[in-house]
Amino acid sequence: MLLMIRTRRPYRYLAAVAFAATAIGCGDKGDDDDGGGDANEMDCAWIEGDDNCWATVAASTVGCVHADGALGTFDADRSTCTYEDGASVEFVEPLPAELDAGLGDDLDVVLWDSAGGECASFTQTADSFHLTGPAGTVVADYSQASAVYTCPDGSQWTMSSHDLLECELSRLPGYGMNSSSSDITVTLTTTETALFSCEDPS
Repeated sequence: MLLMIRTRRPYRYLAAVAFAATAIGCGDKGDDDDGGGDANEMDCAWIEGDDNCWATVAASTVGCVHADGALGTFDADRSTCTYEDGASVEFVEPLPAELDAGLGDDLDVVLWDSAGGECASFTQTADSFHLTGPAGTVVADYSQASAVYTCPDGSQWTMSSHDLLECELSRLPGYGMNSSSSDITVTLTTTETALFSCEDPS
């Protein structure tokens, strides 16, 4: 399962962190198959760097929907957020009525540019995070024993869950969220510019 790291309101940080008590020291070492196959071994320096595939793909999505600071407007059921220039954010499952209560483990988002082209998308589940942007697709998969990143070039990088928890959590695949009862801003980890910002109609 994933450990969701949250700070006090109004800011919440959510990162995909592989965590299970059996992986930390209570389990049988015989069960700790990382499933990485021929994957490269990654370390905290790789995760925390600016040139790994997660950071590269995340950076490529910045500004693909709107300039930083622009606000889109939700439709009635919060399944779409539209900007003045026609760019939009589509939520496969409408966002909850109480945005400041969090978005849960599962989130599926597609971003469309002003010309109607798909600009980026990300999907979060209880044990994975998929991000697609102009620089390609990166996937982070988690198990009790390990994390495995698959980069746009097909290469894989792996690390044990225990060692992963020693790294800077804000550099792991995921997103940060500022929200109130009527608006939300989402920023991908390793980036400083909002991916999208949306609010209810005035």
